[in-house]
Amino acid sequence: MLDLLSAGIHRYLKRPLTYLCFAASLICGITYVITSVQTSENVDFFFPDDFYFIFSIIANTILCVMNIGTEFSSGVIRNKISSGHKKHIVYLSEVLITVLISTIMFCLTAVPLVAYHISYLQRMNYLILSLALIFTAYIFIGIMIVFVCFVTANRTAAAIIGGLLVFLVNVIGYNADRMLDEPEFYNVYHQANGDYFTVAGELQETEDMDDIVEITQEENPEYPRGIKRNIVTVIRDSNPNVSINSFMSYCYCTNNSEELYEYEKESHSEMVRSEALMCIAAVLITICGALIFKKKNLK
Repeated sequence: MLDLLSAGIHRYLKRPLTYLCFAASLICGITYVITSVQTSENVDFFFPDDFYFIFSIIANTILCVMNIGTEFSSGVIRNKISSGHKKHIVYLSEVLITVLISTIMFCLTAVPLVAYHISYLQRMNYLILSLALIFTAYIFIGIMIVFVCFVTANRTAAAIIGGLLVFLVNVIGYNADRMLDEPEFYNVYHQANGDYFTVAGELQETEDMDDIVEITQEENPEYPRGIKRNIVTVIRDSNPNVSINSFMSYCYCTNNSEELYEYEKESHSEMVRSEALMCIAAVLITICGALIFKKKNLK
């Protein structure tokens, strides 16, 4: 294992792409330093954009895909197995190397943000947990990329699938979040002239209540219920993109002590659940990937 790790790290360090991706992540971190505080009416607001963490993760994905994919296309993986290394050990060594590279990429983006804007971030009671969520997001996506590379065993296919995977993670996270934010019921306000309009949420007075003859409540068909809601919640909580978006919302709440208190009160259990689910998913993907690759016939 140690010789595989040493060779893998040396492989990364000797390729210019590694340093280009490191530089891209560092630029994202420096950009956070410059753009995270916005001024409106002479008042500063801490509001970092999730784009730069996402871009850093994309750079990490490209770096991992190109390095592992090249190992397959050049026959290095096959040679490692031919020389006596077991398939699952080869797989696990690449997972560990990817974890190391992902850690470096995360630090290059996160450290400038945290170091320069610590005056805002130290207001968080769960700063370590929130940063751990983003760090786990880097690791989780990196492990998924290792899975894709070893299952496809083709650099071109891995690059295409890896890119689609990162895109789908974002789309799925957005849609899961949207579904869980749907109101359970709609209030239907019926007017005397036969018209009606709907309002989400609790029953409330409107400007035209004198013209309202009846108020009914209807179920929102888009609201997930029962097992479906549990499934969507698990998907949302284990989604790396949701963790990054949640961190940005957390950052914005540091501008107002009441909002910060409410956010931490409502979100702490979700943050803990997200961290646990991503870790469990990463372990399961690693085990499945090792088992699949162990049975894979490399031609």
